[in-house]
Amino acid sequence: MACAQNSPSPEQGCEPTDARLSSDLTIEHLAGDFDITFVATSANAADRSVATTISLHPTDADHRQVMMPGDRPAPDVITPYYGTLESNLRDVGAVDVGDVQSLDVSQPGALVLYSGYEAGNPQITIRFGSEANRYGSVRFDGGYFVLRVQELTEIGIRGTWASGVTGNDVEGYFCATKSPEN
Repeated sequence: MACAQNSPSPEQGCEPTDARLSSDLTIEHLAGDFDITFVATSANAADRSVATTISLHPTDADHRQVMMPGDRPAPDVITPYYGTLESNLRDVGAVDVGDVQSLDVSQPGALVLYSGYEAGNPQITIRFGSEANRYGSVRFDGGYFVLRVQELTEIGIRGTWASGVTGNDVEGYFCATKSPEN
């Protein structure tokens, strides 16, 4: 269950990071349940936060490759994990992009996009919403809600997030730690 607050509490300890992903990054730490805090920094939602849970599961081989128009695989981009988010995040002004609790692997509520690994410049984006995450569909326009992972450790992830339709309508940073039962 999510809870909205006017400002993050000191117990949350969520602070922005300026870290960058390492070229020798391993991504197996992304599987599991995370307690995650989203903090908004945009003028229209500044200092609001939401604490919730994200669950990520390994993607099966049939859905791991990102497909481009013409039924060809996208080079250097895979979707190694999919999952759900417990909150719709309207409390921080995020755009509704479909069901964030969908566990349908062909339209999941959360989808991890891992790119740049072949060139030694890894990037991890977590995209939310079943409408945005339809397998076999490359989305060029419409609403979005994404996390940009800047730091990945055995116990957590941190980075920035943004949501909007034509630009960043609302944005901020996030911190996630592995749930104790992992």
